[in-house]
Amino acid sequence: MAHRSSLSSLFAITLLFLAAVAAPATSHGQTVVDFFHLLPDETFKPWNEIHGELTPARRKALLSEDAAAVAKAKEETHVREIKVDTKNGYLDFTSPGDGEGMNVHMTYWREKKKKDGACLIAVVIDGWSVASHSTDLIKFYRWDPAAPKKLEDVSAQHIPALHAENFFKTTKEIGAEAEAAGLKWWWVLPQKGTSIRIQGAEIGEDQLGDKLGPPQYVYILDWNGIDFSMKREAVKE
Repeated sequence: MAHRSSLSSLFAITLLFLAAVAAPATSHGQTVVDFFHLLPDETFKPWNEIHGELTPARRKALLSEDAAAVAKAKEETHVREIKVDTKNGYLDFTSPGDGEGMNVHMTYWREKKKKDGACLIAVVIDGWSVASHSTDLIKFYRWDPAAPKKLEDVSAQHIPALHAENFFKTTKEIGAEAEAAGLKWWWVLPQKGTSIRIQGAEIGEDQLGDKLGPPQYVYILDWNGIDFSMKREAVKE
């Protein structure tokens, strides 16, 4: 039985590696795996503070075809499941958790304004529990084929200034109180498509939660190849 389990694990890892190398998605041959390896170390600060540090060597091992290296890197970084979808330019992985944990999501889209193969990369790290999700980090990076070994942090250009009253039917005063208490938003990256969903996280059944009530609105950021357009939608019950 142990031998069969080992073979199954090796087969799964082999399939993961083949998926990662078989379908380059940019005009210069880069895949989401290549961009994952270029991410600055500080991108993973929320994960590193709770789980094992995601060093460049460990990230490389996590997505390698070496079953022993993958297992060792998972143990060192507390990574449980890894998904790589090179066709759609998407990657995510999760931590083990009993009622709570952490996820890393990553995707990218091509730029259209210069048509030189440049890409916009999005990374989200969120925490989850049985009650809610919230985002601990959102980053946007630009990859330019003229400088293929580094990424430019362009987060300030693409993260909108949103506050509690944008998501909840509440006053600015109550919203400010909620944000001071740690209220965060939840950014949901698409595995397919170009639309990011931003929604308010419910903060639980306490006095402040009663004041805010459930989130009433979500925001949709849609990438058009040049920039994001943004619209607000009512939460559907």
